[in-house]
Amino acid sequence: MVAVPIRIKTTYTQPPDLSKRKWKEAMRAGHWAIARMWHAMMLPLHFRRNAKTRYGHKPRHPKYVRKKKRFGKSSRTFRDGSRVVHGGEVDNAWSGQMERNIREWVTIRAFPSRATAYVRGPRYLSMRPFNSKHPDKAAEITEVTADEQTKLEKEMDRMVNMRFTTWTKTKTVST
Repeated sequence: MVAVPIRIKTTYTQPPDLSKRKWKEAMRAGHWAIARMWHAMMLPLHFRRNAKTRYGHKPRHPKYVRKKKRFGKSSRTFRDGSRVVHGGEVDNAWSGQMERNIREWVTIRAFPSRATAYVRGPRYLSMRPFNSKHPDKAAEITEVTADEQTKLEKEMDRMVNMRFTTWTKTKTVST
């Protein structure tokens, strides 16, 4: 098993009325929230039937596609005992082992300037493709569309603003 880092980086400017420590804490919380959101909501979309068109996956070899569909429809086992999941319709899944590993295990490290989500997957996930015809699995898994990018930005803004409002509430002091 190999851990593949997914890096998320944003740029914000610090408000003048907020201390540097509070600013860093808010940014760290925001980055942690968007890394968690990506893993929980957007990563599973990479293992759907429409992922090929949505994320622009590299086309698989026709012979491989035929074989995978044949094994998926008949639910036969392959030489190593694995079965094809999703009826052979999903590009990123043969036996589903990579999908299970990536979706089950994540370690998120959040910093004021970025977040990194480490997911565990098989060795071939982090390797450079053997030749130019092979797909780059890590790039396909970590691809984010424009609408997903806006959702992540909104989540970041929501989390950071929530932190700001809790610290900058007006307080009544009796004298």
